Amino acid sequence: MLKPGGLFGLDLVPDVPNWREYRDKVQMKGRTVGGAHLTLTESVRHDRRRRLTIFEQAYRERRGGKTTEHRFDLTFRTLPIPQMAKRLTRAGFSIEAVLGDYRGKPWDDRAEVWIILARRQV
Repeated sequence: MLKPGGLFGLDLVPDVPNWREYRDKVQMKGRTVGGAHLTLTESVRHDRRRRLTIFEQAYRERRGGKTTEHRFDLTFRTLPIPQMAKRLTRAGFSIEAVLGDYRGKPWDDRAEVWIILARRQV
């Protein structure tokens, strides 16, 4: 819950729909302080009809001879800035800034990062 007058920052990744699809790529691996071996494996696929990018992730923890696996999915839909701004306005926010990088550069549709700063109306 954001209090009235609170500032909300939204960081959109505009090129997610262009990411190549892949299966079972090891994204991270290492050991914990307690000695368990951790591995994060990821697959990416697109549902172009619904404009979705789906990340299927498997987190494995191996301790001794026992392996535990946790699976989860992350689904993204990248919306154009005007459409996202309209949704935020309908939800009771006023748009304060639309930026094209983390240093405050103005946004344009070729920016690598799309950032919207919106204030919850009082």
